[in-house]
Amino acid sequence: MVAANNKTLYGIEDPNIRYFWAGYHLVVFISSLVGDTIILVASIKYNALKLSHFILVTIQHIAVADLTLSVFYTFPEMVSLIADGWILGDTFCYVRDPISYYCVPALSLLVCCMTTGKWIQIKYPFRAWTWTREQAQKTCAAIWLFSMIAPGIVITVARKDIYFDYNIYNCVYIHLGTTQDHALLINVAFQVCLVIPNVVVLATSAMLLVEARKNLRQGESLNWGGVSTVLLTALIFSLATFPTVLFILSKYTIGISSFSVEIEFRRVASFLKQLGIMANIYIYTMTVPSFREFLSSRMRFIARALSQLASHHTERRPLLEEDVRD
Repeated sequence: MVAANNKTLYGIEDPNIRYFWAGYHLVVFISSLVGDTIILVASIKYNALKLSHFILVTIQHIAVADLTLSVFYTFPEMVSLIADGWILGDTFCYVRDPISYYCVPALSLLVCCMTTGKWIQIKYPFRAWTWTREQAQKTCAAIWLFSMIAPGIVITVARKDIYFDYNIYNCVYIHLGTTQDHALLINVAFQVCLVIPNVVVLATSAMLLVEARKNLRQGESLNWGGVSTVLLTALIFSLATFPTVLFILSKYTIGISSFSVEIEFRRVASFLKQLGIMANIYIYTMTVPSFREFLSSRMRFIARALSQLASHHTERRPLLEEDVRD
């Protein structure tokens, strides 16, 4: 049985608030599960995202990271909020946190890679023109390999020191921040996973916007669909992670005087961090015309299939009724 902290101090007493957050998690989970699956199928099987090889491959890896986080991060929080406790078993509790420590740094670095790569494509178009799909895959593979450092360190240090935290309704490692060495560990992990990527994403996004406007003024052709895709992805990433960055900076620099404020601040920051997990399908639908057309064609196909099925059922129904009367 996984241990837990004090439910009275850290839990959400009002069931209406718990169910509100559970509903929010359900929207995130379904949006990612369905949306990221569609993105992967559409881009790999149907080539429905007409973007450069480098950006397309990065999008696919981001979709994999978000899909994994929706299963191992969003889903357990949703279930725990509904059940008001951990009911998914010890094994899932021990597996969940290392996977999150693996995917969160990978996701952050992939977004950095996307914004930086797009800026290089516009700044040095002739050099970027030679980038191949294989080179993009190798770059993303290197990011995934580098991201293994964080869960490796955490597993080595923490091992089985894990508990259920009623503050964020998920399993976390109890060791983080309890000693000077562990405080240093969480500080380094925080810098690598959130602060540095946020700075890089904001800086490269600003440079990308400046370079795109310069090309526009000079009358050069520019794929604004790709630019807007990258900029919106960067914006959602920064908005989703900013509350967590602000919370940890406040906690470890100036401190948070009120215990209740700290609890609510951390909970809201943790929950809002998942905005980026569900945003992909909405971003690409708005910014990539070929993907929007793919979705429209599939929806028309489904609508025709349902219409034919309904008409077929209507045609057969009178015959069945006559057979019954006979």
